[in-house]
Amino acid sequence: MENLPPIIHSLLDNDFYKFTMQNAVTKLFPTARVRYRFVNRGGHHFPPGFDRALRHQLDMMASLALQPEEKAYFARKCSYLDPVYLDFLSGYRYDPSEVSIHQEGGDLSVEIEGFWYRTILWEVPLMAVISELYYILTGLQRVDDQQVCEITRQKMEAYKALDIKIAEFGTRRRHSYRVQELVVEALQKYGGRNYIGTSNVRLAMDYNVIPIGTHAHEWFMFHAAHFGYKMANRMGLDNWVNVYHGDLGMFTPDDIALVISNSGQTDELLRFIPCLIDRQIPIIGMTGHPDSLVARYSTCHLNTYVEREACPLNLAPTSSTTAALAMGDALACALMEVRHFRAQDFARFHPGGSLGRRLLTRARDVMRSDDLPMVAWDMKLGDAIIPMSEGKLGLLVAMEGDTIRGIITDGDLRRIMQRWHARFFDLQVKDVMTPNPKRIHPDMKIAEAEQLLNRYKIHSLLVVDEDDHLVGIVDNFSCML
Repeated sequence: MENLPPIIHSLLDNDFYKFTMQNAVTKLFPTARVRYRFVNRGGHHFPPGFDRALRHQLDMMASLALQPEEKAYFARKCSYLDPVYLDFLSGYRYDPSEVSIHQEGGDLSVEIEGFWYRTILWEVPLMAVISELYYILTGLQRVDDQQVCEITRQKMEAYKALDIKIAEFGTRRRHSYRVQELVVEALQKYGGRNYIGTSNVRLAMDYNVIPIGTHAHEWFMFHAAHFGYKMANRMGLDNWVNVYHGDLGMFTPDDIALVISNSGQTDELLRFIPCLIDRQIPIIGMTGHPDSLVARYSTCHLNTYVEREACPLNLAPTSSTTAALAMGDALACALMEVRHFRAQDFARFHPGGSLGRRLLTRARDVMRSDDLPMVAWDMKLGDAIIPMSEGKLGLLVAMEGDTIRGIITDGDLRRIMQRWHARFFDLQVKDVMTPNPKRIHPDMKIAEAEQLLNRYKIHSLLVVDEDDHLVGIVDNFSCML
């Protein structure tokens, strides 16, 4: 097993977000120490000698170094990684002593410990090595290359039918580098505009696509452990922006850049405009100066010129910011009209908001279905008061067997008592019920149910199945929730 050839052949055989995070860590937390621990979530049984084979692979990784063409690729495709970091990466070497391995029977224990800026690159290739070694040493067979490509093609066609854009993130769980490469080849061949790249930097380089990724959950986990949980998210994002200054290199060929600057000469924006031009990404410039550099290099320029700021000193950006906001709103509205953007589309992209909940939630999601207040339609009203109180919905559903005949609300009862006085107790439910109450189906959206409640000025709707059997009740309170 110790004679197996190396599994990892390149320092760039890793997920891109590991490099972006390493760059940030070297700048902000060069003395931070961390510990990673392998967790066998699948409960896999590792064969005897797996620990020795894994150790041999990690020892061979110590000789990996960033090659000149790899450094040139980073400099060309990822201009936001500054030259100092690339020089550091050129001198970086894996240190196998940072990884401890222990096997007891079929159980495998792996820990990585050391300075964060050094150990951060271990996780993904280590998981890839464990995965590939497992397949090699257990003798498990995979489908052939042609089937790998065909399965990938079928999945890609399904994504294209839904107009979903995808990126490949399979390094840590791959069968082998060869299989991952086959998948990337197939995605490149069949993906069209729906395939936007891979997280594996070496494959991105070999297939001339943009490496995908920003940061992983470990970035926020560190901030939580170091600074406390309350501010972890905020501090993590602030630190990230401080390192990259807004230029995260996340543009893809399908993107359009909206560049907003009143002066049109903002240094921070001018830095990455050449990158956009190089990638042939259209630029919409929104400035108050049509002769500025941003305006000059924009594919389309929107003039937000204001004669004077509202600031008494004509210094603080007041009127100019309002003009930019108004232009942004106008641009968004125009885009909605052109793309026929509907309220349902808004809900799909904002499912957590109130509009999203109203438009996506269905009656079956909020209806009351247990202990429904049903009574026989020939029941005396005096006897019906108790089940109405116990039902806690302020209504009764009048039934003849399994057939819905009508509905009585607590308001109906009050009005009947005022009208009939002592005769109230002699009346039956069917004498005073409202026949043919409003019904909806379980799949009706709550937004539509609300419209019915408001239109008919009623409090509740009966939810029925295809056979008109009562399955639930939706009221105003349910809709609000």
